[in-house]
Amino acid sequence: GLSLHSAADGLAIGSAAAGTSEAVTAAVALAVLIHKVPAAFSLGVFSMHEREDRNDSIRDVVLFSIATPLMIVVSFYALEGLDEHMIALAMLFSGGTFLYVAAVDTLPDIHNPETGREAMINVLMGVIIMVVILFGADAAGLIEHGH
Repeated sequence: GLSLHSAADGLAIGSAAAGTSEAVTAAVALAVLIHKVPAAFSLGVFSMHEREDRNDSIRDVVLFSIATPLMIVVSFYALEGLDEHMIALAMLFSGGTFLYVAAVDTLPDIHNPETGREAMINVLMGVIIMVVILFGADAAGLIEHGH
């Protein structure tokens, strides 16, 4: 599961790199890197706790770690030179996988009568924080507009 998610990270970076905007590539790469460290740490800790064989845990982390760079290279060369619409579709697909993972992880908590209110507040706060960051970055001229 996490290796597929990690491959989607690589697709996001590779498709952004195949496009023409260095700012988009940098933003996507930064977003992936920010969440990659805690995800790798969580996987390592969880795997060491759940697996009986340490080698299986190491294999899990190695597969997780190589999936992103491998997919960066594959998707970049597969998409390089293609129409911007095809590159945009690849980025949309990778973004959709992130939304799916977030929804699968969050929805059970939201629908639980005991945790639903707190989970919904956490989701809304995350959305509000991201909107504030994006508007702030736009106001500071850090976001490139293509029109």
